[in-house]
Formats: sequence, C-alpha cells, structure tokens
Amino acid sequence: MTIVVCEWEEPTVIPYAALDVIVPGGFFSIPRPDPNILFYEFERFDEVNQVFLHVGNYRTPRAEFSPESLENAKVRIRAILRDGTPTPFVESGNFQLFGTIFDFQRPNSQILLSFI
Repeated sequence: MTIVVCEWEEPTVIPYAALDVIVPGGFFSIPRPDPNILFYEFERFDEVNQVFLHVGNYRTPRAEFSPESLENAKVRIRAILRDGTPTPFVESGNFQLFGTIFDFQRPNSQILLSFI
C-alpha cells in the first residue's frame, strides 16, 4: 500500500528578547512555533469531481494519506487558530505520484532505453 507523506514548515514567531533594544531585528531571539495555532486543516484535490476533499485535521506539520487511484496530487493546507479563525489556504502545485525513472548508469535501464 502506498502512502503519500506531506510535510511543511510551521509558522513561527520571534519572541522579544531583552537585548533587542540594543540591537534590533531579533538577533538574540530564536524563532518558536506559533502558539496561536490549534491545528492544520489538510485537503487534497479530486481531479474527477474538480473539488478539494477534506483529509483530516493535524496537530503537527505532517500529513499522510492514501493516493488511491491518483496519478497527480494537489493539496492545500490552512491553520485554524485557537479562537477558531481559519487562515487562508496555501495550495501546492501538482506533483506526480507515479512514473518511470530512468537511470542511465544501471544496465537494466539500458535495454528499456534502446526501445525509446
């Protein structure tokens, strides 16, 4: 069974440090995950019906789903804040799930390439 794993960078905030008064710009601060995010809403695009289908809600910036009969995948993600406010969706481009990879250095691929 094939599983598609999607990971993304979670939004961060730069907390205020005492030395930021002397050297501005967050030079002494370390970015931390945004504490206002409750969970991420994850959807995948259904090419047959031309709609996005809800896959699930995730507390970490990682989602897994079964591609079923998809050849190409397109997903979108948004964060839901602690007060219930949704952020705008961020969409990925299309990425190919299945395909042929040719390795010119392997002798097994040379036979296939001779037909092409």
